[in-house]
Amino acid sequence: MARALDFCRNAVWLSLEAEGPAFSFLAAGAIRIALNEVAKTEADATGAEIVLEAEDVNAAFETVQERGVPFALAPRPVMTAGERTLPAAHFSNPDGHPWSVTGSVDTTLGEPAS
Repeated sequence: MARALDFCRNAVWLSLEAEGPAFSFLAAGAIRIALNEVAKTEADATGAEIVLEAEDVNAAFETVQERGVPFALAPRPVMTAGERTLPAAHFSNPDGHPWSVTGSVDTTLGEPAS
């Protein structure tokens, strides 16, 4: 649990809301994420991925990378819809669970979409 909390608080931009012996609650804007300590299983047994949205995907990528997190894939477009492109970058937490950071970009301006 300590390693997961350290990663969430220091490598990505989640803030600790509450902590207990088996559960910890983190905030990502208006979203709350609960970490629950369970028996060790295969890292990606559920097929779940935590996706964080950022206003500026490239800046978030650089910040998290500067904090020592290796990325499997740098930001690149994963979807385009009209004038908006959705870039994403993929990394894993210390336990091997997949995470990504994404955010919409207005391709006519080259800036994050509002």
